[in-house]
Amino acid sequence: MTTANDSKRLTSTACGILVQRFGLDADEAHRLVRYSARNNRITLAEAANRILGRRAAFELLSALRRLADKRTSD
Repeated sequence: MTTANDSKRLTSTACGILVQRFGLDADEAHRLVRYSARNNRITLAEAANRILGRRAAFELLSALRRLADKRTSD
């Protein structure tokens, strides 16, 4: 079981990776992690673990595309 502090640490680390790799700002990165968790019906900690484990490379790229499409349609 993941504690709240572990979840925050995982999420923060995953957001840092997204900031570095994709040039997002911290708010955008956190939004993307939350979006990925909701879209895949998993916890925030699991979404962060997937990012850290590189298991979600295609999911992230897909989520980025959907997020970008959503922003352009708004």
